Amino acid sequence: MIEKPTFKRKEREKEARREAILDAAVRLFTRKENYDPTLDEIAAEAELSKGTIYNYFKDKHYLLAALLMRCH
Repeated sequence: MIEKPTFKRKEREKEARREAILDAAVRLFTRKENYDPTLDEIAAEAELSKGTIYNYFKDKHYLLAALLMRCH
């Protein structure tokens, strides 16, 4: 089976959006002590819609778990 060239590009774009979400979350969580940003704030920081975040993470707890796995 031959893989379409667009498949690889789409996978790279998908991973880039996931990383952009995680990067935005890190920036917001580290901005102030005891600051707990909302998904709306994370989406705005990542310049994505809140719905896009839900395409990658079931909820904020899963996003936080991904951040912890990334740091580990």
